[in-house]
Amino acid sequence: MKDMERTLLKKTSQDLGEVAEIDLFEALRQAFPDDRISRVPKGQNGADVHHEVMHKGQACGTIIIDSKNTKAWQTNFISKLRQDQTVAGADHAILSTTVFPRGQRELCIEDAVIVVSPLRVTHIVALLRRTMITVHVRGLSFDERASKMTKLYALITSAKYTQQFQEIGKLSTDIQTLDASEKKAHDTTWRKRGGILTRIMNALQEIDSEVAGVVEGEEPIELPVAS
Repeated sequence: MKDMERTLLKKTSQDLGEVAEIDLFEALRQAFPDDRISRVPKGQNGADVHHEVMHKGQACGTIIIDSKNTKAWQTNFISKLRQDQTVAGADHAILSTTVFPRGQRELCIEDAVIVVSPLRVTHIVALLRRTMITVHVRGLSFDERASKMTKLYALITSAKYTQQFQEIGKLSTDIQTLDASEKKAHDTTWRKRGGILTRIMNALQEIDSEVAGVVEGEEPIELPVAS
């Protein structure tokens, strides 16, 4: 279906990537309005989105996010993002992608990079953000922060969390299905409404034609006599 969409829409991979990046950026801005979230200009080195977590006006750390909408997985996705993370001094790196390494799907961690499907990015960012704010408020040391993050990464890749994550994905899909059904029902209603309005207009035009015939005709019009 994705291949058909690409063909029908006649979009290049770059065009598709641009759309995915914008959708991601807008979703993050809507979910975390108090944070500093920016897009890296095209042609400039770095991840697509830089997300600086803020708490009461203070910066708590940075998450960088790269967006990929391609047909095949490439290992250099990870190496490039790791390099971007080092340059930016970011606490976390997320790869939002529609394709995954062999044997993986929805969510995994590759060389300390969180690889996740686009629909789940906001949820993962919320988890990271909560932990980053807690660490900042408590003033934990570097080793303590590293320990917290290691445990968090272990949690989100555990079997129990994966099961919960998949359930969230199923529920999200159910919502999308309901939305599609509702839109289809609305479209049907509006088509019927349009048909009825067209019939009304046709009937009014017929009345107008009959009135015009009476008004413009030569036969005198007999007005009713008042009683």
